[in-house]
Amino acid sequence: MFCTFVCLVKDYSEKIKYWLGEIYSVKMITKKDVVEALSQCKDPELDADIVNLGLIYGINVAEPGDVKITLTMTSAMCPVTSLILADAQLRLESIPNIGKVELELVWDPMWSPDMMSDEIKYRT
Repeated sequence: MFCTFVCLVKDYSEKIKYWLGEIYSVKMITKKDVVEALSQCKDPELDADIVNLGLIYGINVAEPGDVKITLTMTSAMCPVTSLILADAQLRLESIPNIGKVELELVWDPMWSPDMMSDEIKYRT
């Protein structure tokens, strides 16, 4: 009888842990989540997303979901820099369970058309 009780308790405790894990599990933010969000952010002058344009230099995802993006613009004189940064910030903040979002705008190395994806380079 004691063995049956212990086995039942053990069986139910595993089920309870599973159920609680399902209820309280928090999906970790991944680089893929970040890239998907940033792929929705377009440079309005070039009508291309900032990922395929090669404007993203680095993605760092840390605990507990804090994200730091290192990016550039096609030119230091880009007239839509503030629009692109605001759009990127909003799209990243819309990711469920995201923590702090930091965008670092850098100019080294300078962006060049060689950084664009082939999809963008050769579109007609």
